[in-house]
Amino acid sequence: MASFRFFGVNCNVHPSFLLIVLVFTGLYRDLSFVNVILGLMLTVSLLVHEYGHAFAAIYFGAKPEINLEGFGGTTSYRSHLTEKQEFIVTLCGPLIQTVLIIIPFLILKFHFFENDYVNRILYSTMKMNIFWVIFNLLPIIPLDGGKIARYFFERFC
Repeated sequence: MASFRFFGVNCNVHPSFLLIVLVFTGLYRDLSFVNVILGLMLTVSLLVHEYGHAFAAIYFGAKPEINLEGFGGTTSYRSHLTEKQEFIVTLCGPLIQTVLIIIPFLILKFHFFENDYVNRILYSTMKMNIFWVIFNLLPIIPLDGGKIARYFFERFC
């Protein structure tokens, strides 16, 4: 397992994550520029999402750790948070990930770049993150949407 520390948060990358990136992007069969960019976009997208959770946890005094494994990532922390704080930490992953939708959208809308390759990367980044945010907000545990739904059901039902 590979590990690194970024913004004061330990990140662990399990070999299963690398395997999924290789298969999902097609890098195992074609080491092309497009597939490498796709793999980087996928990894950055996931890290941005998990850092959304991690920064919220740090705000509440927790010590988070990010694990990239299998089909995604998890952020864990060794601190007891209130239910409301847990809810906010859960919500911050998808919220911060929407930045990876809004920024490319605005750059494309205002034609900031003339380069077709850059515009394709921005468009792909936007589409990938729209998919991941919607998928992650499905009300299924262990996804964030499942945790958010559980919070509301326990509070209001």
